Amino acid sequence: MRINSYRPQPMSIPTTRPATVASRKSAATMDAFEGSAPKTASLKKELVSAAGQVAEQALGGLVEKLLNKLVEKIGAWLERVLGTKPAQPALPPGGTVEPSPVQPGRVEPAPEAPGGLTPTPLRKGEVAGAVSYSNTPENKKIAPRATFHDAVNAAIDRVREQGIGIDTLDPERNRISNFDAYHGAVVQELLKAGYHCNYDGEELSVGRVGDGHTEQFDISTWQGQVRRFYASWQSPGVFDL
Repeated sequence: MRINSYRPQPMSIPTTRPATVASRKSAATMDAFEGSAPKTASLKKELVSAAGQVAEQALGGLVEKLLNKLVEKIGAWLERVLGTKPAQPALPPGGTVEPSPVQPGRVEPAPEAPGGLTPTPLRKGEVAGAVSYSNTPENKKIAPRATFHDAVNAAIDRVREQGIGIDTLDPERNRISNFDAYHGAVVQELLKAGYHCNYDGEELSVGRVGDGHTEQFDISTWQGQVRRFYASWQSPGVFDL
């Protein structure tokens, strides 16, 4: 009788321990993370820089718009405050207006205007016995209808075309580069057209002997732009006195 004897089987010993495998996987993961960290930091830096540039451009554009709006508002306010003259009663149709009382005494000549132009009295009270009506930016129909407006506009356009006192780099040629040259050229154009004309440093006085009145025009703004504002009407005309 054969008796099978038990033979012990050889044990299978793993060559690598589970803990060692896990440790190696963890190390590989850490190496991959550490390798990508500089790339992530660089990308983050680029994103922050791009966001900063976008924010800076947007803020700059907003500030520029706000400043332009502020300058425009201040300019309009100054023009309204400095250019406003006391309103005069409307000229009654077909009637006459009694001249306002004038302080007795000799009218002193005004000082010489910039650019060597002889000043002309333009506003009520500067000429004895004168009656005048002044328009305002808010009400441009106080003075009687202008007679010389077309002639003044034509003179301004000729000066703009010639570029006298005008910034020729401005496509519209509405920006004044030299106030004295510009105003003096407009005066000369009106004189050549047969009108009496002068400039006192603020307004242009235009008239013709025998018409019995003078009209005043503001042809520039304090910001250096061409203007075509019919400022006032006066009788008798300053060139008739």
